[in-house]
Amino acid sequence: MVKNIVYISIAVFLMGCFSYKTENNAIRIPVSRFSIKPNTNELAYQLIDTSAIYFNTRINGQETIKDSSGNDILLREKNNAIKFYKDGRIGMFEQVDLENIKSLVPTRGRMGIYNLSNKGFLVEFVYHSPQAGIFRGKDTIRVKGDTIFRFDKKYEYEYIKLRLSKKNLIFTPDW
Repeated sequence: MVKNIVYISIAVFLMGCFSYKTENNAIRIPVSRFSIKPNTNELAYQLIDTSAIYFNTRINGQETIKDSSGNDILLREKNNAIKFYKDGRIGMFEQVDLENIKSLVPTRGRMGIYNLSNKGFLVEFVYHSPQAGIFRGKDTIRVKGDTIFRFDKKYEYEYIKLRLSKKNLIFTPDW
């Protein structure tokens, strides 16, 4: 009996330490590994809209970025976006196509948590790099009308709100 309890305890501990990838290669870690707790503050929903998606339109005030060949690309054409869900979940998506419902499947998105507290409006996303492995990046959010500004240590990302149709509101996050 004691032996079984020890095995189960070790298994639970190890499952909390590891990460896995979804069928779309998005990294998932236990929510308990985030440094912020999922949002419970109802005031957050006066600032953000969980029935909308927010498209990235500018980085550091610029509407274009350079691709690997040095050519300018409009950020609006990249269709990168963030989607807020209830219970403090947020997803970051690339190449969103609102005509293709599969582009908003949560298993495609970068996993994140948001929280509105006396420390401000914070978001934290899971990232992966060959050098650093899996890590979390914490950003701050400022909301001004239908525009969201996300600040990390180096960049300011500007997002514009777009209401989603009912057909695009069928998903719940897998984290």
